[in-house]
Amino acid sequence: DEGELFNSVTRENYGSKPIELLIVNVLGHRNAQFGDDRKLIEANIPDTDPRCSFTELIKDGKRVSIKPVATTFHDYLVLALFGDELMPMTLSLKATQIKKAVQLNSMIKFAKLPSFAQKIRATPVAETRPKGNFYGWRFDLAGWPTEAQFQAASDSFESMKTKTIEVQDAEPEPGDDAIPF
Repeated sequence: DEGELFNSVTRENYGSKPIELLIVNVLGHRNAQFGDDRKLIEANIPDTDPRCSFTELIKDGKRVSIKPVATTFHDYLVLALFGDELMPMTLSLKATQIKKAVQLNSMIKFAKLPSFAQKIRATPVAETRPKGNFYGWRFDLAGWPTEAQFQAASDSFESMKTKTIEVQDAEPEPGDDAIPF
């Protein structure tokens, strides 16, 4: 249902309750293009590609801004905290959530600590825009991890820091109306 956290790999639904995260690594951003059928056309489009830029056209004598064809995602490698269990995941934010990604990046940067030295509470929130209603995220500081959580996140960071992590957009299952992002 809308507003529920869904793991596209394990197919688990975690519900609509807030979830605590440790940000193991900020993976940066990437651009991808999808077709009208929501199928991935091209991944990893460079920022300099014209598909990543707004364009303009004149319609009825007025200048109209056209959104980029490519979608920008901000990606994070996280450990989701479920009681004593730590679940590695990626968190991808796009479109209306880009401002939330900037806020999250600021929380991490201004702490002047490793990104995983503070817990982040991610709460699904109902949002409204002119094009409709949807769910997004609110990110808040949620205290300090336990020593074991910190060590697990530190170990994850160390084991991943020299690797290239590529976040792939999940393709919907046949007959599934899920959007792949």
